[in-house]
Amino acid sequence: MNFFSTISLLSFITYLYFGLYVLRHDFKVTLNRLYFLLTLCIAIWSFGYIFIYPSTDLKEIWFWYKFSSLGWGIAQSILLHFVLIFCKKDKYYKNKLILLLIYLP
Repeated sequence: MNFFSTISLLSFITYLYFGLYVLRHDFKVTLNRLYFLLTLCIAIWSFGYIFIYPSTDLKEIWFWYKFSSLGWGIAQSILLHFVLIFCKKDKYYKNKLILLLIYLP
């Protein structure tokens, strides 16, 4: 395992730990659940890069890149939703149409 894969593995473990820690603290709070989803997305992103760095086969690299896109592809939407709730922008995050527009690709 090379240096960058090791860093990605440590990042993966760290993101999962912090996400589960916050979720375990109080599951019912929406902000905690969104934080967990955000850290889970970033953990998936890091997990994919664990296998991208040491790989030499182009098909394998593309597979793990597409896998990691599940994480970084939706992380921005979850982050925006998280920030809207954190900043208490009620008129935005309580509107179902705006939430639908946030999460559409």
